Amino acid sequence: MSANNPDRPLTDAPDNRTAVTDVDEARILFLCHGDHPDRVVDLAADLARDEVANLYLLLAVSAPEQTPLELVEPPCDARRDLAQYELKIKTESADSIGVHSLIRYGRKHDNIVQSVLDNDEINTLVTEDVDDSSLLDVFRSVNPDERYVPADSDIVIASHVEYLNAINSILVPIAGGPHSGMAIEVAHALASQNNAWIELFHVIDHDASDHQREQAEKYISAGLDRVEEFDDTDTWLLEDDDVADAIIEQSQYYDLTVLGAPQKGRLRRFAFGSTTSAVQEDARSVVITVRRNTDESWLGRWVGRGT
Repeated sequence: MSANNPDRPLTDAPDNRTAVTDVDEARILFLCHGDHPDRVVDLAADLARDEVANLYLLLAVSAPEQTPLELVEPPCDARRDLAQYELKIKTESADSIGVHSLIRYGRKHDNIVQSVLDNDEINTLVTEDVDDSSLLDVFRSVNPDERYVPADSDIVIASHVEYLNAINSILVPIAGGPHSGMAIEVAHALASQNNAWIELFHVIDHDASDHQREQAEKYISAGLDRVEEFDDTDTWLLEDDDVADAIIEQSQYYDLTVLGAPQKGRLRRFAFGSTTSAVQEDARSVVITVRRNTDESWLGRWVGRGT
């Protein structure tokens, strides 16, 4: 099994020359790129430890058409960083999870990543948000039919990572879309690994009907079911007529905000780390956006369809 251009065989880090195996265990792929890979890799490691999953650290090396791939080598500092990430995670995890470094080659960075997702049965991709990634543009799209990553791969995107230090508090805005359930699961995993507390947060209009208020309580109740016996969890039902403003305002008081991928508007720009000055000014803490490749409401799976 090879995810490389046929001109060049699969290349792994020196201590991991075999192809990806362990097909019965969950697999998390961390993409080594962006401005803060040393911080985002810790998030990926926390998720892997919580799920007892195999963690793959991918360095994708691209080269233009005129350069033979057999002559391409990764930058020395990138290869060194990859080895340091692997050693650090293995040491901190006490060999409780499998950690594997992968170096793969091709013509386009995003195509290399997509090939790994397609061929190596990856369950979850963890990456920093970067503006020039056509792969991540898929997840910024408002049209779910434009998804390119295969249906069995979820994605976790970290933005505003420059604010990431210790994780002591996590805000989780929840609603009825398909991704809120995964947001709760990711927050639970990160909180468990960092001894942090979680705030499950839902915004409702001031003039909401009785039915809407009942539905809001179901969101909160279903969210609590997801975190089960995790004691450090609070809930909050906030009345505000602007959901995006409420979430952006409250996020600055937490170390981390984890939310299901928003579909439109200012909240989507906020979540995906837009470089426009107006949106950057909104960000005061790290935002993790998750997208589960399903159209099914997470609430329906927990409290029944049609409720």
